[in-house]
Amino acid sequence: MSPPLALQLYTLRDLMAREFAGTLEQVAQIGYLGVETAFFSDNITLPDAARIIRNLGLTVIAAHTEIPLGDDQAAVLALAETFACRRIIWHGWPQAEEYNTIDGTKRLAERYNRANQVAQKNGLSFGLHNHWWEFEPVEGQYRYQILLDSLDPSIFFEVDTYWIKTAGLDPVAIVTELGLRYCTSKTAQPAKANLW
Repeated sequence: MSPPLALQLYTLRDLMAREFAGTLEQVAQIGYLGVETAFFSDNITLPDAARIIRNLGLTVIAAHTEIPLGDDQAAVLALAETFACRRIIWHGWPQAEEYNTIDGTKRLAERYNRANQVAQKNGLSFGLHNHWWEFEPVEGQYRYQILLDSLDPSIFFEVDTYWIKTAGLDPVAIVTELGLRYCTSKTAQPAKANLW
C-alpha cells in the first residue's frame, strides 16, 4: 500500500489568501489526507485555520515555521500545539550569510542542533527545508554534506527536489545519499515507525 500524500500549503498561498476554507475543501476533495502548514495571510487566525483543517478531515503532518529559538520559540511551539502536529520544519529562507564559509555553515548547524533540542524537549521532531544554496559548494565542499556531518542525526531533511535540480545536482542521488535522513510526508524521522 502506498503511503498517504500530503500537500505543502505554501503552493496554494495566493488561493488561500482569497478563499481559505474553499481552497482547503478542494484539497480534501482531491483526496489529500494531510497538509503541511505554510504562512497564512492575516485574514484568518491560526485557531480558525486549525478548526477548518480538522473539520475537513485533514491531518497537519508538519508546520513550516521559523526556528524555535529566542523570540520565535513560544510562537513556534504554540503553532505546533494549535495544529496538533509533531513536526516543525525550518523554512530555510532567506539564505544566511553563514553559508558562505565552512565555519559559518557549522555555526548554522549548531543553531539547528539547539533548535532540535527545544523541539525534542517539547515532544516534536525538527527538520530542515532546503533551497539551492545547501547544494552549492563552499571552499571545496557541498554545504549539505557539511550539515550532514554536523547535525544531530535526529534532524530530518524535507527535500525540495526542485531546488536540488536548480543547483545542478541529481535529486535521486541526493535522496539516496541522505538515506534515512530523508523525510517524506509519511514519517517524521524515517528510521522510526510510521507516525501517521
